[in-house]
Amino acid sequence: TVLEEKDQWTKVKSKNFQGWLYNDLLIKDIKCVMALQPESTLADIRSEEPHSNRSQVDLNEGFKIIETTIGKTKVEDKFGNTFWLENQYLWPKSELENLNISL
Repeated sequence: TVLEEKDQWTKVKSKNFQGWLYNDLLIKDIKCVMALQPESTLADIRSEEPHSNRSQVDLNEGFKIIETTIGKTKVEDKFGNTFWLENQYLWPKSELENLNISL
C-alpha cells in the first residue's frame, strides 16, 4: 500500500514492512499479493494437480497477480512460474475477486 510520495521516494506498507523505497525500484501499476502461509500450488484453475515446477509456496512470499476469479488467483513468482493459489491464503484481500450475494 502506498502511504506517501515525496520527491523521488515512495513510502509503502505491507504486512511485514513499512518504509521508503526509491521510485525507480517500483512498478506502481502491478497488483501483487502475498502468501499468508505455506500453500500448495495449482497447475490449472479446474484441477487439483500441483504446478510442474512449484508444488508449494512459502510463507510471506510475494506474487504478481495475473488473473483473479472467485476463490482462486493466477499469480507469477519471481522466477516467472505462473500457477493458481486459493484466495483464502493470500493478502491483501482488496486485490482479490470477492463473492457478493444480493438477496
